[in-house]
Order: sequence, then structure tokens, then C-alpha cells
Amino acid sequence: MRIRKIALGLATAFVLAAPVSGVAFDNISVVEAATVDMLSTRVTPTAGVDVAVTFFLTDQAKAQFAIDLDAILSLTLTGQKQVVINDVQKTAYVSEGDVYLDETKLVDYIAQTTGNVFEIEWPSGLSAESVKLFGDFGALARDYACVISVEGIGFSDFKAENGVYSVKVNQTDTINYTIDGNSIVFDDDCSDLFENLADVATIKVESVFKNADGIQKATDGKWYLAKDGVRNSAFTGFAQYDKNGRWFYVQKGVLPMDEEGNFSTKGIYKGTVDGVTADWFVSSGRVQTEFTGLYHASNGWKMIVDGKVSTTYSGIAYAAEKKSYYYVQNGKINFSVNGQDTINGKYGTVDGKTAYWYTSKGRVVTDMTRLIKFSNGVWRAVVNGQVMLKSDKWTGIIEKASGKKYYVKDSVLQSKFTGKVTIKGVTYNIVRGVVVE
Repeated sequence: MRIRKIALGLATAFVLAAPVSGVAFDNISVVEAATVDMLSTRVTPTAGVDVAVTFFLTDQAKAQFAIDLDAILSLTLTGQKQVVINDVQKTAYVSEGDVYLDETKLVDYIAQTTGNVFEIEWPSGLSAESVKLFGDFGALARDYACVISVEGIGFSDFKAENGVYSVKVNQTDTINYTIDGNSIVFDDDCSDLFENLADVATIKVESVFKNADGIQKATDGKWYLAKDGVRNSAFTGFAQYDKNGRWFYVQKGVLPMDEEGNFSTKGIYKGTVDGVTADWFVSSGRVQTEFTGLYHASNGWKMIVDGKVSTTYSGIAYAAEKKSYYYVQNGKINFSVNGQDTINGKYGTVDGKTAYWYTSKGRVVTDMTRLIKFSNGVWRAVVNGQVMLKSDKWTGIIEKASGKKYYVKDSVLQSKFTGKVTIKGVTYNIVRGVVVE
């Protein structure tokens, strides 16, 4: 049934969420204006407040309305309650999962109703039920035009067109809203709608922020950038969270989050961090100032140095998405660099080791061990991608691309050596540097 998807919770009241403070109705004869830019507007009748809900139904809507209303009342009614239905007092109760009005099932009673107006009045003596039922009727309001009255304050004309709803307060001001989960989210600030209510309620501001300024978690579980105690909706950019220097990306005063509640912003964003305006790398919502490496952005690979896009960096850098190292020139991967075209490879740090490295199409080939002839005509041993120079004094048996094995001593090919050598317990026959089986 639709109502089970939109009910606000049996113990909660009708919640109207708007873009940063809350508003609660108390049974006090004072009216105070609400602050602007509110985060949540809560209409909560206190115990002892009379609640009346009038639904205006078409003939086609009656059957579904009866099912929806029955679903709500079957979960909220306890014991027998005296209510007024269309000016007639009835005893409402639940039996075997069905709601009854006197001896007639609620769904049958509504079907037998000749008019298109269905009004329910809950006397103040119901106390807790007033709060529960008022909240759940608020959910019904999104599907059926109705008027909700709390001691004379009327909220009318809940109507939907193409998924967009509107509410009229005191028969004058109208504002559109959409349904988001269990909340009604207004298109605009709605504080002015509550300034002229009848003299039967107090609108009081409930702060959702612990501090007046800065990034902080609000009572709705989301993170916001506050300014003077309200959400700074006009701000999009980077803001510092704490004295540890962590900067986060803020979009219209909110830190974007995914469905699991994790900060979701990732990518390259232009802004100012610690007084420096640049393109910054953001991951998990935070500027990654400790990160240096390659990142594949929507418009290609970017070299990041200490969290900032660099167009001057040249050297070897790690690309986490490829789990490989690449040669970067002026901030871009140079895919044309091949090891045999250089004198002795490219200099840089790979897996914490600084040396010369062999590259193929710009990538450091760390999974290759082979004897390679470089552009100056010198044959060098490449071991797990590292080019062995004289200073490395590498000695061992190594293959060329042809599959032939050669003897290298102190990083030099021993092309004039003939004899036997023992390396790591294995003895080889060498003829002019070539291993002879």
C-alpha cells in the first residue's frame, strides 16, 4: 500500500523539512517569527491539543483512501477511542487487524459514505494519539487534498501535480514541496508562511548547530557549513573543518554524502585552500593535501602534487587506478617514452626505491627482467624494471628478447669472457658472454 512507503513513523509528528533551525508549535498564546533559511520545520501538536483532519475525496479515490487510512489506524489505535466522524461520534478500535467504527469496518464505512468529505476529529483527551495520528495524517495529505487543523490553525490544499506538491497555510500563502524519504522538502525558505498564524501557537527556533560558524554535523545527521548559526547556502567551495588543516568541498552549504552516509565528492575542483587558488584533488569529500600521484579525471590524467594539480612536474609517478608507475612530463603522462630510446631509462622513485627505470609506452615495466640495448649502444640488465648501472654492480645471468642467456658482471655484459662461473650455487658455461647449456 502506498501509505506504508510514506508514513512518517508511528511515534513522530508531521514533519515539514525545509532548507537552518527547527520550528515547533507549542500550546502558548504567543506568535514569534521564525528565522530564515530553516533546515527543518516541525509541526508538533502537544498533548491536549484538538486535532481535526478533513479529506476531500473523489469517488475514484475513496477505495484507496479507505485502505490507506485503515493501514495507519490499525497500527496506531490502542483500545477503544471515541472520535467524531462527519459530526457523528463513533467508537474506533482494532480487531484482527481491521479498524472498526462501532460495528462497521472502516473500509466499508467509507465506501458507504455518500458525500465526498471525510472529517475526523480527535479530542484533546486522546493526547498521545493526537500526536501519532496527526503525523500519519500528514503523510496521507500528500495523496489526498485535505485540511489539517490544530486548534484552529489550518493547513490546507495538499495537492500533487507531476510529483510536485503545494501547501497553503491559513488559506493565503502557497509554497511547493517534494517528498524526500520521510520528509517534505520545500522549494524555498518557508519561515514567512508562519509569521501570521492565529494567536494560538508559538513558533520557536530550535538550533540544529552546536557552533555558530564552521563545518559541523547537524541534528538531521548531515554535515553543513554554518554561518551565524544558519546554513551558509550561498557558499560553494572549500572550507576548513578543524585546526588540523583538513579542507572539505562544500556545495551550497552542504557536504555531499552518498546513501551510506559517506562524503561522496571526488574529482578535481577549483578553489582556494590555505590561501592558494588552484585545481585541487578531492576524494571522500576532502582535499587530499597529502596525496602525490596520478589521478584519472573526466578529461584525462592529471598529475597531483600535495593535493594540487601540477602542470610542471616531470618524473615518475604512481597511478592507483592502473596500479602502475608512469613517466610524467610537464604534468602529463608521456606515452611515447620507451626505455630503449633513452640512454639508461628514466630516473625516479618506484615502490620507495630511487633509481633508473625501464619504460614501455610511458609505463614502468616492473614485471620485466631482461638484457636491453639502450640508445647509446650499451647493453644493460633490467631487473624488475630497474636499469642496472655500473654503480649498482649487478651480477647474474639474464636473457635477451631472443631467449638467449648472457653473463653480466658488475652491471657490464661480459662479451669477451669464456669460462665457468657459479652464481647462487649454479655453475654456468660461458662462451664470449653467452651461456652454453
